[in-house]
Amino acid sequence: MKLTVQDHEKLAQAAANDVEKRLEKAISGRGMAHLILATGNSQLKFLASLRKIKIQWNKVIVFHLDEYLGLDQKHPASFRNYLRSNIIDAVKPHRFYPLDADREDLDQMIKEYDGLLRKYPVDVACIGIGENGDLKCAQHERRARGGDSAAA
Repeated sequence: MKLTVQDHEKLAQAAANDVEKRLEKAISGRGMAHLILATGNSQLKFLASLRKIKIQWNKVIVFHLDEYLGLDQKHPASFRNYLRSNIIDAVKPHRFYPLDADREDLDQMIKEYDGLLRKYPVDVACIGIGENGDLKCAQHERRARGGDSAAA
């Protein structure tokens, strides 16, 4: 299937509006919402739209999808850095749980993150579709088979 997007701003705004509705439904039902965000150029307009919406961010826990192994969180290519710069610092959610993929004990980090995801089941996952149509989940499958290194 081929899909051509003519207006990225309208698409980003529509996606952000949908996320807002889903988060508000979770907040209404449980008092808190749990959100996973992806990164990349294809997400910039979406995150900008999401920042502008009146979401009860103090009732949202944010996770992120993946991170490069061994990359310091202050590195310009770090996905933790990307999310902080493009949304976290602006909206100030209740909590942000980054993947600390530069820790020495990655198995322990994965175990801890798994525990957080079990404690806070995801309400909305914005995994993202890359500008070339690549899905984040497809990238993780390649990495698991020995491709690019990233924690996810």
